[in-house]
Amino acid sequence: MIDGKWGSHLHGEALEACNSVLGKVAAILDAFGPDEDSVPLATIARRARVTKPSTHRLLADLVATRLVERTDDGYRLGRKLFTLGMAAPEPRLLRRAARPAMRDLVRQTGGWAQVAVLDQDAVLCVDVVGDPATGSSVPSAGRRRRIRARRSGWPASWTGSRSRAWPATHTTPVPG
Repeated sequence: MIDGKWGSHLHGEALEACNSVLGKVAAILDAFGPDEDSVPLATIARRARVTKPSTHRLLADLVATRLVERTDDGYRLGRKLFTLGMAAPEPRLLRRAARPAMRDLVRQTGGWAQVAVLDQDAVLCVDVVGDPATGSSVPSAGRRRRIRARRSGWPASWTGSRSRAWPATHTTPVPG
């Protein structure tokens, strides 16, 4: 999901691949938002652009493999999927390398710090350090935001409810 639009990050061959079983499973998994506890079947089918019967069948397989869990009012991503994601080397190594600097920044500013990576046409928040009680809107790890170009070479980032921009060649920490 990017900025509330499911499947919008798929282009060209990736969009065509959605007609395969694996493509449909990927679209179904992408239909879960980072701030949702449970998502109803009909919502998942609509967001994934997969028929409701196919979505139901594939979700049953995902539940059987513990990648998705059934809830009273729908489905949620399973712990096994979370464990697999945490084992991915790139984010794990990046978090490990960035944490000391992020902690120092939080200590100096009293706010929060995040580390994010470019992911196609979006920014993916990999880790967040800080106190959510600072009053600002702290992004959650795993959240993707579409990049909107403000001017040539300056993608927009997000910090709390304010939007800031930084040169594409480096980042500047901004207090929360």
